[in-house]
Amino acid sequence: MNEQINQQINHKLHTSCKDCLFAEYTEKTQSNCSLGMLSKLRQHNVEILDVYDEEKEFNIINNSKCVHKRTSSWIHAQDSLAVQKDQVKEETHLRFHTLILLRPDSTFVEVEKTLRYLTEQLLKPEYITIVRPAENVIPPNQLTKLCQSLCDNPTILWRVENIVQPLDKVDVYKLILPFVKSNIYSIFYASFEVPNVFLFDVSTKVVDGFAKFMMLLPNSAGNGLVGLKTVYKYYMDRAGSLEEKLRKDGCPEELLISVSKFLPYFPE
Repeated sequence: MNEQINQQINHKLHTSCKDCLFAEYTEKTQSNCSLGMLSKLRQHNVEILDVYDEEKEFNIINNSKCVHKRTSSWIHAQDSLAVQKDQVKEETHLRFHTLILLRPDSTFVEVEKTLRYLTEQLLKPEYITIVRPAENVIPPNQLTKLCQSLCDNPTILWRVENIVQPLDKVDVYKLILPFVKSNIYSIFYASFEVPNVFLFDVSTKVVDGFAKFMMLLPNSAGNGLVGLKTVYKYYMDRAGSLEEKLRKDGCPEELLISVSKFLPYFPE
């Protein structure tokens, strides 16, 4: 490898395409990526280096990790390319923990509607938590039975969280943080009709479109907030809402995006 190129490589953060199953070669020279990732990365100004060793000429994605890279040790390494493409897409989707917040006057029918919309998502959440404030009169056992009946897919875990404080007096996410396993969370109020492609589209824009955000701000009714667990944990002991804390810390405006701007079909 050329010494000048070797010095350009960020040896702490890069991805070599050399042994990736999706790297396409003409004889010993890499010509493309069968997933189209190289062209997408170039469109987003990610540095792609042309390198070589004694075996091949190949690309290195500098200063970035490619989550799509798969090698011969992958369990699907012997499958067809079509199967591999479908499988890697499944493996790289974001994993969501979704909260349904009940207002004091939320009805059972409203909770059922939103829960049904979530269980019918094209990309289903891994976890669903229903947060019920003490003022709400729906018996907790009814919510439990509802989850048992609708979350019959074993990949969807659920929890009913009963809180003593009113929703407007407590940081709900902080209360349930110990039970949140996914790094991405989304929040909706009971009765909201979540578009069935919402979670899929957020995931696709991030994974395939390289969209970046610290937080997707909810619409005027408080629906559609999407946040990162790691970001929340970093700021959780400071006073104020997460949005306030991020702005105070100088977070660029382009990383605090309205969900209706991020996905134009989402109601404002």
